[in-house]
Amino acid sequence: MKMQATASFHDTIAWQNLAIDPGERWVVQRRTDRRTDHAFATHYHPYTDELIEKLNREGLPALLDADWQASLTVPLAPAVYQPGPYATGDFPSHEIDVSDTGAYSIYNWELFFHAPVLVATHLSKNQRFE
Repeated sequence: MKMQATASFHDTIAWQNLAIDPGERWVVQRRTDRRTDHAFATHYHPYTDELIEKLNREGLPALLDADWQASLTVPLAPAVYQPGPYATGDFPSHEIDVSDTGAYSIYNWELFFHAPVLVATHLSKNQRFE
């Protein structure tokens, strides 16, 4: 039984990965060694309660204090999780994420940059500087 490959790109690749054993007439598919790596990210906002509490107790200037926000970073490894050999990249930490790819980074940019700038612009346009 002789099989022919078609001219399609996908069929060509598929036929390159197939070999026919002439004695047994078995179709053997060869696969490359597969390695799976995992990158971890937090998909929640770890400091929601602290932010609300800071705003309610000490006001907006205390909430926007950069030094206080920087103190909210807590690494997750090795205290909470033990990353294995398949974990790639830096292991996430509890932090106020403002990265380009973070799950809550857009929310944090809105909360700590765009909202205060919007309020300041509105007050400036209304000539209310105090």
